[in-house]
Formats: sequence, C-alpha cells, structure tokens
Amino acid sequence: MILVVACLVLAGGWAVLSAVTERPAGTPVIPPWPAMPGGVPALLAVAAIVGLCILARQAVERERRIAAALRRANAELEAVAREHRQARCRAEAASAAKSRLLASVTHDLSQPVRALLFRVEAGVRESVDPAMRARFACMQEIARLQQDMLDQLVHASVLESGRLTPVPQCVPLAPILERVCALYAGEVADKGIGLRLVRTSLWVHNDPVLLSRIILNLITNAVRHTRSGRVLVGCRHGEDALRIEVWDTGPGIPADEIEAIFDEFRRGSGAAAGDGRLGLGLCIVRRTADLLGFGIRVRSQVGRGSCFAVTLPWSCVSDGSTETSPQAIRSKVAQKI
Repeated sequence: MILVVACLVLAGGWAVLSAVTERPAGTPVIPPWPAMPGGVPALLAVAAIVGLCILARQAVERERRIAAALRRANAELEAVAREHRQARCRAEAASAAKSRLLASVTHDLSQPVRALLFRVEAGVRESVDPAMRARFACMQEIARLQQDMLDQLVHASVLESGRLTPVPQCVPLAPILERVCALYAGEVADKGIGLRLVRTSLWVHNDPVLLSRIILNLITNAVRHTRSGRVLVGCRHGEDALRIEVWDTGPGIPADEIEAIFDEFRRGSGAAAGDGRLGLGLCIVRRTADLLGFGIRVRSQVGRGSCFAVTLPWSCVSDGSTETSPQAIRSKVAQKI
C-alpha cells in the first residue's frame, strides 16, 4: 500500500512538472486538474502497472509457498512409503520363516506317521482275530487322517512360500486319472459307493505332479462327502477349454457358500462334524490351479450333489500326435465324442 501511494505521488509530481514546463506564457503555474496534460491517464497507467506488479509478486510468493508445501508432502509420503516397504519386508521375512518352519515340522512329523500307517496296514492284513482286525482298521483310518493332514499342511506351506515352480511336461492324461482313482478303490468299496472313470486319450502339456494334486484333492473331497450313490470322473470339451470334471452325489453346497469353501480352514455346512479335517483341500486346489493357469468351476445343488471342474486351455492339450493347433485338437475331440 505504501508503495502504491508513493507511486501515485510521484506520478502526480511528474504531471505538475510537465504542466509547468510546457505552460504557455501568462497561464497559472498550477492549472485546474482537468487541464493538466496527461494527468488522469498517467495516474491510471501507473496504478495499473503497480497493481500488476503487486499481483505478480503475490503470485510468485504463492507459488513458492505451494512448492514448499509440495516438497514437505513429498518428503512425508516418501517417509511413509519407506516405512511401508520396511514393514512389508519384515512381514515377508516372517512369513517365509513361518513357512519354512511349518514345512520342516510337518515333514519330520510325517515320517513316523507314515511308518505307523505301514505297520497298521500290515496288522489289518495279517490279523486273524476279527475284533483285532477291526481295531487295526480303526487305527488305520486315524493314521490315514493324520497323514492326509500333514500332506496338506506341507503343500499349503510350499504354495504360500512361493517356492513352488511348475515343471511342464507333455504327458497322457489317462494314467494320471487312473492312478488317482486307484488310491480310493478300497475306501469307496468300504463305503458302498461307486467310483467310475471315463477314459480319455488326450495329452496335456503341464506339470503332471501338480495336476495330479488338484485332481487328488477334488476326488478326495467328493468321496468323503458322498455317503451314497457314486463319484464320476471324466473330461468334457468346451469351446474355450477342456474340463476335467468330478461329479458326486453328496449333500451339495449352498450357492452363498461356493466361494467361501476355497478359503483356508473353511468347510461347507454339509461337511461331517468332528471328522478332524483341516479344510485345506479346496484352498490348495484353487492356489495350485492359479499357479498353473487353470480355472476352477463349481456347480452344485443342495441335496443332489456337486460338480468340480478343472478348466485347461486348449493351448496345453493335445492328442499325442504332432498336431498342436487348438482348433485342430478341438475338432478331433469332437469327432471322437
């Protein structure tokens, strides 16, 4: 404000000086205001220039303040991001240590459990007394349950650690399905249910061990939840993928529980209470399928059963010949069906 007043005074003095210097002979030294040559325009011009200078200075100061605030905000954000990175590194290190410990413990525990299972199975085979055979059979079921729980814990810990790397191979699909189904021949016979496998001549290019683990968990889930009826395993071709389907006649899954059953330690409402299962099977299925690039589809109807399907893209399926085109493979499969 002081600068504006000073400028106005200087402008007025300049106007008066100009008027005195250029006045005609016999005119007053200070003429009336309107008669001052260039007085009002000069004052307005000077005021405008001074106002613009003030606005420019204010704008510069505002930009400086904004720049300083941005620098402080960036420094704070960098500090927060650094803290988050450090916390994430600590959490990942703790998780890796936990996974290694869990894998080590479960591996060490599985050895005596496996040895116990072999002894109990020998007792079932060699026992002559029916009562003793029944006791051995009960012990066998408990040992199998413990072995299955330890196997699931080991596989879950390996998946969580991120140390599991698929090893793709081109292998026939039929032997994989046959080996897995053969593991349950005795259990389905004891339960009085059927287990049928529809044979296939297709080959897959993927990790056969991990694919076997997925199918094993799906068939395990189907057999254990089927109290009567049968379990059906087979392949169905679709437009975009080959589906390995496992059907059962179990209690079924409500629609609002289908996604939840893939969570860790989560079991459906139709699961038998007190059977000692961990609820890791379907979680392992989902994580392993994601690792291999497969999809998992579920269809279920309460009271009638469920269908779990592993979807394999046609790009990793062949018929064992030199033909590798997905369109050609789909055409051959359709002709065979």
